[in-house]
Amino acid sequence: MIPSPTITTSLAAFREEYSGYSHPFERADVILAKMDAGQRTMYFEAIKFIVDSEPFKTEVREWKRGLVETLAMEAKADEREAYRATLLAIKQFEQRLVSLAGRLHATTVNEMSKKL
Repeated sequence: MIPSPTITTSLAAFREEYSGYSHPFERADVILAKMDAGQRTMYFEAIKFIVDSEPFKTEVREWKRGLVETLAMEAKADEREAYRATLLAIKQFEQRLVSLAGRLHATTVNEMSKKL
């Protein structure tokens, strides 16, 4: 079994780590908008490969399983909402990847129709 990294779940530790957090990254949709069609197609292909890969699916299931187990067995009352929010974030992440992978088909169909 691969050891999990130690995660401090106390509210105080969370505040200390993220209190000064800023969002230094561009939104993914902004980055996609700056790409040319070929780069976007490669991006969607890479995401489709990830979404379809069994190791990715297995690791995400393990991630969720660990969070659910901790939520059910170990989480203190003040931590439960954070675990629930994390599980929802994982679900949204999976949905976004599936949506982006679906855009590969739409992009490919659009490019093929332009050639006709």
